[in-house]
Amino acid sequence: MLKNSFFNLSLRGSTLLSKFLLMFVLAKYLEPGQLGIYGIFVSAIAFSLYIIGMDFYIFNTREILASPKENHLNLIKDQFILHFILYLFIFPLLLFLFYFHILPLKYLIWFYLILIVEHLSSEFSRIFVTLEYPIISSIVVFLRNGAWALFVIIYIYISTIKDLEIIFYSWFIGGFVSIVISIFILRKLLLIKVVKKVDWKWLRKGCKNSLRFLISSISLASIEFVNRNVLKIAYSNELVGIYTFYSNITNLIQVFVYTAIIMIMQPQLISLFQKNELEKFYEQKKVFNKRIVLSSFLLGIFSIIGIYPILYLVNKPIYSTYISAFWILSLSTVINVISQVFYTSLYIRRVDSKIVLSSFISFLIALIMNIILTPSLGIYGVAISTLVSSIVILVLQYYFDKSSQKEY
Repeated sequence: MLKNSFFNLSLRGSTLLSKFLLMFVLAKYLEPGQLGIYGIFVSAIAFSLYIIGMDFYIFNTREILASPKENHLNLIKDQFILHFILYLFIFPLLLFLFYFHILPLKYLIWFYLILIVEHLSSEFSRIFVTLEYPIISSIVVFLRNGAWALFVIIYIYISTIKDLEIIFYSWFIGGFVSIVISIFILRKLLLIKVVKKVDWKWLRKGCKNSLRFLISSISLASIEFVNRNVLKIAYSNELVGIYTFYSNITNLIQVFVYTAIIMIMQPQLISLFQKNELEKFYEQKKVFNKRIVLSSFLLGIFSIIGIYPILYLVNKPIYSTYISAFWILSLSTVINVISQVFYTSLYIRRVDSKIVLSSFISFLIALIMNIILTPSLGIYGVAISTLVSSIVILVLQYYFDKSSQKEY
């Protein structure tokens, strides 16, 4: 058990380290303008993932945990059929990203290829977590996010060619390999189960349920998408590149807490609550809450201290000029992570409408503040908007959680 936990943590740690090193190398060897284009591309992928995924996994996670093992394969199969149908309708709509010059037209093929492998791989990794195979999930995540990044780091370091094509090529290969391995392992795990016809009634129910989460997720993803594009319109890709560098480093706090704590403990908490083992549930929930709060604060302090040697090694004064924005973004991320305590509580007790409402209000505030502040304050306007929206979602979810517990 201890050996498995150590191996799982090592895989997750390697993925985080790879992502950090990739951002460091990109900041050092690419021009800020190129990094800005990459940042907008990444945010466009993240935004689009929510639309084509429809957050159906949130509904299906609870369904899988509440159903007998013999029905797991059918639930998974029906989910992926829904995604393939969504591809047919959503993919043409995403052309607006290129029509309005949010992304350069030359990256259109890369955008769709990476979007497909990123989405399918993400769904597989979530399924493995739900089925309580965290190590397999970690392997899939490492292939999708870590392994290819190591190749890019080495390539950019030794090559005279410094462009985005090699990043997109490697990203696609990493995602594709993770999908092939996921399908192979999933077949081994679920091969003996009986496959039934598509349950369209269940899919309709899931879509109706997932729409609420979709509004919430798109609202949160839109904050980052709006941040970078308002900054691009008001200023330049160069400033977007600086923001991308800082936000990716602070985002490692959130990724670490999610992979090391939330991803592991959340399915256990859901299962305990659904089985009505409330005494164990509340004991585990206390541990969950303490770990999130403590780790987010420690990582926030570590990031603020650690940014200085990173900037020294990057050796580009333009990044150091905006160091105050990094402090604001770090605080924003810590607050965002702490809000997961109340989000998880609401999610487990199925108070979905409050999750949606808090996310949507947070997005509206971020949008309004971005429009007002960014043209005059630049990257500081974006950072302040993000901080305020993070505080809003924390306060709202805290309030909704306490109110709903009284009702419950």
